[in-house]
Amino acid sequence: MEPHRSTPATAWTGWSNVALGAWLVISPAVLGYGAVRAALWNDLLLGTLVIIAGRAAASGEAPAASWANVLFGLWLIASPFVLGYGSTHHPAAAGNNIVFGLAIAGLGVLSALFYYPAARRRMPGV
Repeated sequence: MEPHRSTPATAWTGWSNVALGAWLVISPAVLGYGAVRAALWNDLLLGTLVIIAGRAAASGEAPAASWANVLFGLWLIASPFVLGYGSTHHPAAAGNNIVFGLAIAGLGVLSALFYYPAARRRMPGV
């Protein structure tokens, strides 16, 4: 694989994930689901991890940071159901995590494709 490179044309994916991670950290308070402990701690932890990985991807410090955000996004999509707050009692928590999980994972894939041209060449239609 070619080395991990961040340029102004590609760093936006990492910085976008930093912003999405910051939203995850404050979203329990903003959307009013702070009393749902599983969702609160999940969002605080994952938001912090997404911020760290997004910064690393944007600056080119860690090649795996893009893929880490893909995994974090996939966990956010699954977490309402795994941790039990995906019921109709907490739609804001579940909806927030699913929507932002999709965005974080999608940006992680884009970042990986930008940074790893060899992987992009192996993908049909890209």
